[in-house]
Amino acid sequence: MIERLSHASWQALAAVVYMAATATALGFIWYYEAVQKIGATKAAVVGNLTPVFAAIIAVTLLGEQLKQLTFTTILGGSLVLAGVVLTTQK
Repeated sequence: MIERLSHASWQALAAVVYMAATATALGFIWYYEAVQKIGATKAAVVGNLTPVFAAIIAVTLLGEQLKQLTFTTILGGSLVLAGVVLTTQK
């Protein structure tokens, strides 16, 4: 492991630091702020949207091929969205 890190480019190391500082740290900070504001139950329900948005971002921003979004992936994302809508309605 250490040997691999010594051969990593500065761009790769910067990407790791960026992921740790932004995606991980900020994500947890914002999640716990959401828990304080809307409660743990609603925050957990909204947390189910993470894989849905990951797939959308992968296709739109990262250039993943649209054909990798299979019918079951789209169906699963739709069910998650429907579940979030149903559980957050009053």
